[in-house]
Amino acid sequence: MAWSGSSITREIHRLFEAKRDAIKTELCNALTAVHIIFDPWTSPNRFAIMAVFAHFIDQLGHQQSRLLALRRQFGAHSGENLAGSLIDIRLDPSMTPVDIKARRMRCYGHTLNLVARAFLFGKDAESFELESDINGMRGLVEQDLDHWHTKGPIGKLRNIVKFIRSSPQRSEQFKRVAREQDHEEYRLCEESMAELEAVMNNETRWNSTYMMIERALRKQTDIRAFIFATQEEEDGVRRIPVEDILSSEDWRVLGEANEILKPIYLQTMRMQDWVRLRRRRWEKLKWMLRSGLQRRQQISESQTVGQAAFAVFLPALRRMRFTRYHSGVNLRDS
Repeated sequence: MAWSGSSITREIHRLFEAKRDAIKTELCNALTAVHIIFDPWTSPNRFAIMAVFAHFIDQLGHQQSRLLALRRQFGAHSGENLAGSLIDIRLDPSMTPVDIKARRMRCYGHTLNLVARAFLFGKDAESFELESDINGMRGLVEQDLDHWHTKGPIGKLRNIVKFIRSSPQRSEQFKRVAREQDHEEYRLCEESMAELEAVMNNETRWNSTYMMIERALRKQTDIRAFIFATQEEEDGVRRIPVEDILSSEDWRVLGEANEILKPIYLQTMRMQDWVRLRRRRWEKLKWMLRSGLQRRQQISESQTVGQAAFAVFLPALRRMRFTRYHSGVNLRDS
């Protein structure tokens, strides 16, 4: 076949049509109902992309996953906007609202993320993160620092991390203090996935706050040394603001927050490997469901979402430790 400037495009379209017909046949012959999942994603070149996957059991009894669509997502990532994109894909014209209500299930990882965000930011987490995002886009650095400072030790830590990463010189200074090695999996002084949520409001990095706290606790001595070194600078701009300096009590609270977020992080990581841990996953989910339902019966209707999250997801020992350290503190939303 003679190749021309349009040959590759033509061949891609031919392969697409052939594979689409093959996938249609697989879906029609599936032994089970076809389960659809979708998830927006931001590409490295800042395009919003939505992927749609189908999960089903084929004729041989094997679990299968097929990519049905990978499309640009325009506008806000609201439910109405995402629904419009799904309708355009024309998954099943015969689907009714009754089917949707009967079959819809929350993503388990998303549910864990909601629990973590409710604990970290309270009932209105989206508004808090949106305000931080707006401050960043408008270049309102001081306002953003004050905004995060209201979130206590976690907000202070976020401001310190942002201070370190704000210039190559500060990053190098922290490296000299911390003697960090390139092989370490998470470097506090460099831009990494674990810090993107705090700085860029990346809500899809579900465990980023936990990773930031966990890493900071391991590097606590180095962070304290870096803060002490910056306080000797004559130029106030080169010093970490006094209101963002972490006290011993702040570090203790970060340690408690780390213990609370760790089980959520571990469970999220456990859910990522579908094939290798399939049997263990379902055993774990059955145990969590049974335990969660039993604990939920003990929760008063007057308790808040945050308190319910503690009762359902925290092991008894961690819950006792949390209560002991915070005895006398009213956990109810004001």
